[in-house]
Order: sequence, then structure tokens, then C-alpha cells
Amino acid sequence: MVVHRNPDLSTFELTENTVAVFLTDNKIPLLHEEYGDFGDQGIALLQSADTNNYIKDYIVFDCVNEKIPTIEWLKTNYKGEQGFLKGIYITGSAFDSFSNDHKWIIELRELLAQVVSSIESVDLPPTVGVCFGHQIVSCAAGLKVDRNTKGCEIGMTNLKLTEEGKKIFPTGDGLWISEIHNDIVYADELSCGWQNLASTELCQNQSFYKPGKLLTFQGHPEFHKGVAKKVYLDFMQSGNVSEETYNRAAESCELNPNDGAFMAGAIMKLFKNEI
Repeated sequence: MVVHRNPDLSTFELTENTVAVFLTDNKIPLLHEEYGDFGDQGIALLQSADTNNYIKDYIVFDCVNEKIPTIEWLKTNYKGEQGFLKGIYITGSAFDSFSNDHKWIIELRELLAQVVSSIESVDLPPTVGVCFGHQIVSCAAGLKVDRNTKGCEIGMTNLKLTEEGKKIFPTGDGLWISEIHNDIVYADELSCGWQNLASTELCQNQSFYKPGKLLTFQGHPEFHKGVAKKVYLDFMQSGNVSEETYNRAAESCELNPNDGAFMAGAIMKLFKNEI
């Protein structure tokens, strides 16, 4: 497995099955030395489910610094002669997906609007988004994303699966995932051909799915216990939640399971065109 970071796309050629990782946040010092950035954590998640080494290469695009591929590059490498581009993975982020204050967020939304459009998506790779990734894909599709009026959702959280969700995840009625977010997708009905796979009391739209094309999670399947607890600590130290809330979130990681492995398996199936 090889990771390429911000290669010069005018000369770089894909030669193996590849996933494009859209890195949408800066490094978190508390995490980076031990666990890397959100791109590294996403790659680790995918590798954990890639038992037959289907994906050989990963390209990390530093979106925050405007290293964003063009729609033409995505199309060429997905539908071209070789077709080595198997998927897009969009990381989490502390930024607001609906912000108009950052050029890179606006440009990424514009790109993703084409990626998820029912017409264009035929010629583009399947897309996975976690947390910010879930939200910005939703923004790009025209759904409302904003602050959650019910407050922050943080900790190891049990998702209630819809009937469609139960078909994708073999975990019974529920799915445990690490959550840490202030924003949610507001949508009572989905008119874009997507299905909602799960919900919680604080967030109705926890996971979107379109067969062969899209799988998103409001939570973080890539956060195992060690990562989750450090992210919660950083969130508390930055003044976003109280120490009491942090303690409850950290304890939830010890008391509850983490079904990230099931979600990683579903992501790999999407990239293999199996779901």
C-alpha cells in the first residue's frame, strides 16, 4: 500500500486500484504524533476491512490548502481505459460545511455537486463521507445543514437502523459509532434518490446511502477508542464542551462497543460495487 500526498496531477498516473482521500481539516497536535491526521485514520479504517488488498494506493488531497482535483480528473480515472480510481473518501473536519468564508469549502461543494448529481454520478466514482464529509455532500445535493438546535452529540452512540440500514449492516437493530458534532443535516424527506440508514434522538439523518454511489456517516467509524477519547479531550480543552460532558463521552467509549469494523466493511463493498 502506497500513500501519495498532493501529487502533481498533470504528470501523475494511476497504476493500481486507488482511493482519493479528501483531507478537510488541519492536524490536531494532540492526535497527530500517535494517530496521524484524519486522512491517515480514514486510510487505516479502510485497510482494516481490505482483507484481500483490493486497494493498492491512496491519494490524499489537502483540500484546506486548495489541493482539490478537477471533475475531469475524477472522470478520466474512473471511466477511462484503466479505471483505477475506485472511490472518494471525505474526512471529518472542525470547519462548517455550509460556510461561505473559505474558498476551498465553496470549491469542494461545487465539485461534489457534480459528483453526487444523478446525471453526472454515472461517470464518477462512489463517494464516502464521514461527519463533515456527510454534511458537505448533503450541502452539495441541496439539503440544509446547520447547527443542531438540540445541542452537541458526543460520545459512543447507538444508532437506530432503518429497514434499509438493517440490510447494509448485520448488527440487528442498532449500530455503535463515535459521534462529535454540532451540525446536522435537516431533511424530513430525501428527493435525491438517497436512503437514510439510521437515526438518533439528537440527529435524524445519521447515514445516507445510494446503491453503488454513496455512503455517508454523521459519526466517525474511523475513531477507535484511543482516537475518540483524545478527540473528545481536544474538544473540551478548546472550550466546546464542559469537563462533565467530556467525562461522560470518554466513559461511553469504555462501556459500549464500537461497530466501526462493520461500517468499514460496507465502505469497501461500495468501492467494490458490491452494494
